[in-house]
Amino acid sequence: MSSLYLAPPQRPRLVSFIAFVYLTLNLSLLGLLALDLGHPQTRADFLALSLFARVMSVVSPLLEITAAVALALLRRVASALFTLDLVLIAAHWLTPEAASHAPTSTYTMANAVGTAIALAVCLYSWQLRRRGTLH
Repeated sequence: MSSLYLAPPQRPRLVSFIAFVYLTLNLSLLGLLALDLGHPQTRADFLALSLFARVMSVVSPLLEITAAVALALLRRVASALFTLDLVLIAAHWLTPEAASHAPTSTYTMANAVGTAIALAVCLYSWQLRRRGTLH
């Protein structure tokens, strides 16, 4: 007698690593942002940013936390959330804050590395979705 039961897919180790790193970094980032906004000079600097940059400071980490949880739970929506975050990151590159920095500045280099990591994670999540690992 054969069984129709299918075992759930194995969670790749890279999925757990990505989820852990994204959760840790983004929760720390939001915590530091909340603490820093208590300082008057930091609050003034934050309010001097464009509206889009201020919204991105909160929305992007929250979106990445949601995507990381979805990825850890092997949900198909993770790939769409990572893609949306990547689109918002790309749009952030077009803001005056990003354009005002020199191409070789530390700010620009850090953003380029972060964008490359976000792109790699996005592509990996779509690969998992195509393989059927995400359900």
